Amino acid sequence: MSKFLLIFAALIVAKTSLSQKIVQFRTSIVYSDVDDMDGFGSGDSDPQWDYEIIDLTFGTSDDGSTELGNTNCPGTLSLNDLFYSESFDCELPSSYRFIWSGFEDDAIGTDANTGDQIVNFSGLSINPNQTTWTNAIAYQTAFASGDPCGAGGTVTWRIQLQYRVLGSSLCHDECIDPYVLPTVQEYVCGPVQTSTTLNIPINATEPADASEPGHASDPLIIAECGAGIIQGSSPEDVWVQTTIPPNTGGVTIQFENLGGCTGFACFTNISYAWYTSSDGTCNGLEYRGCGAVSCFLGCNDGEIQVDGIAGQDVWVRIWEEDDQGHNIVINQITPTAPADHCYTALPLGATGCNYQATSPTSGTYAEPDNSSWTSGAHPGGCQDGDSDPATNTIWASNENMVWYSYTHSGGDFNLAIDNMSCTGGAATAQVGIFTNSGTPDNVTCDLATETGWGCSVGQGAVQLSVASLPVGNYIVVVDGNAGAECDWIFTDFLGNAPLPIELFQFDAELINVDEVLISWLTGSEKDNDYFTIERSQNGQDWEEIKYVQGAGNSSQVIQYQDWDLRPFYGVSYYRLKQTDFNGEYTYSAVKAINNKTLFDISVYPNPASDQITIEFGEEEQTSFSIRNSIGKEIPVDIQYLNGKAVVNLRGFSSGLYFVIIERDGVLQQEKFVVKAMN
Repeated sequence: MSKFLLIFAALIVAKTSLSQKIVQFRTSIVYSDVDDMDGFGSGDSDPQWDYEIIDLTFGTSDDGSTELGNTNCPGTLSLNDLFYSESFDCELPSSYRFIWSGFEDDAIGTDANTGDQIVNFSGLSINPNQTTWTNAIAYQTAFASGDPCGAGGTVTWRIQLQYRVLGSSLCHDECIDPYVLPTVQEYVCGPVQTSTTLNIPINATEPADASEPGHASDPLIIAECGAGIIQGSSPEDVWVQTTIPPNTGGVTIQFENLGGCTGFACFTNISYAWYTSSDGTCNGLEYRGCGAVSCFLGCNDGEIQVDGIAGQDVWVRIWEEDDQGHNIVINQITPTAPADHCYTALPLGATGCNYQATSPTSGTYAEPDNSSWTSGAHPGGCQDGDSDPATNTIWASNENMVWYSYTHSGGDFNLAIDNMSCTGGAATAQVGIFTNSGTPDNVTCDLATETGWGCSVGQGAVQLSVASLPVGNYIVVVDGNAGAECDWIFTDFLGNAPLPIELFQFDAELINVDEVLISWLTGSEKDNDYFTIERSQNGQDWEEIKYVQGAGNSSQVIQYQDWDLRPFYGVSYYRLKQTDFNGEYTYSAVKAINNKTLFDISVYPNPASDQITIEFGEEEQTSFSIRNSIGKEIPVDIQYLNGKAVVNLRGFSSGLYFVIIERDGVLQQEKFVVKAMN
């Protein structure tokens, strides 16, 4: 398969809406044939409907009423009175109760009164993805004694109930339904990486399924992170999934810890475990690592460290150790050094580096202790073989190794490095080749049990050669001598062309509304059949939208481009699939564009204490709401002036809040912080 290195471009990520569902009910249509009985000296007498929704799961409720004054024989009327609007974090109500009544109201009592009509209905009938108004209950009819608009003494009353559900997805507390983070750009050799900006609020208020992995019974988590990190059998949690980007060894997920527990001296300890899968599903989860971030009397930011093989999906389970629930915002995700651990070993390719490679001293991915390498296991010529590190003269220690897998078909092994460039430490690199008793996709980590076939140390032009290397699987390791940070390009022994590689620069850019330019650059191509451009609305489910023929074999720089004239409303994700003549393929990093951003919002000052000003970038008055960190709407005093809204913050407690606006069923948010004055 052709290998390629992406030269990244900035990734544009759209603003993400709150992680709650907002369920709304309205009375849509009412009907009555009651005759208005004004004129008898008893005061006004008008048809009236009262109505209420009660959530039978969590106890939320809202009610409303409509009285039609000076209306004789009202008939069928379109009412559209939104009277119920409640936010839910992780679970929608399982059942509701609708109570309504119709009557003719006057000063001395009610006539033609139906009394309370009660309708119970299941939450299963409420579609959590129904963003436009639709019927929750078709016409409900009740009768009452009174004066109708015709013969007889029976009045007919009717009412119709509708609902819609706004907001983004609920709290994802199951492995099969994780938050999906977009794939970040690849790691670029150097001390500084570009992070992908995110803004994903995550709230956990409901317990997880006790059968899911990561609980106190998991001996691997207890051994690696300590038994005290997990308390209880079913911690409140969420799941996050992401894909390890090309040319990386994992990602760092940075989050803002907003607490979750209450009371004096409250601890919030965010814990996490991460997994890969043997079969690509939750049934095949395999534990890989864990960690925790504590928070005391004021919460702090934290980082989730996830290792993995490029292109591999990983699942991260996040919970609060005391089952108190938690409230975090994932702010960014950054690629980490490639092949940093044996588990993340890459196929032996052309370029590499050990910038930011870590050197853990214990655990699954600890650097091998070369003092344990025996005379039959160390790279020949780089240690004297007596297992005494005090007498090691060349390869004295391991600080920041990177790993490659290599399958040899027999004969001489010749590896040349034309430009090993190192800084810091001893300013040289150490390169060795070992047997691999594992597989190319899952190399062995304990080099003390493997045979070393040779090594080389140096900078600039470095050469590693083994005569008559047997057929088999091998590990090539590169370590910065005394902690040196290095980068390099591998070539063959004769110093000819680099190992097969194509350089790509892949980008997606919104040129005009509904016009996305997709472009990429190849520096060379080998056995390249074709490209396909793929698009996704959620970063997880992909469709092919364009086919572009490749050059096959080329040593020239080639510029490709194509257009997507039908991007999704809101965020569209794009990636490039490159397919070889033999059918093997690989993917680029993911790029995202935001089509039709609703508003250009500015909120200031931020943080604020007494008031905020909101600019919408347009002159007309714009409706919006203010919600707290758990999605509950806060009543506010608003003054509009020239496209701006001034919001009074009297009575607000300190914390995180959101400005929420909606257009065409799409939500947009901006967050601000209130620091209440004493």
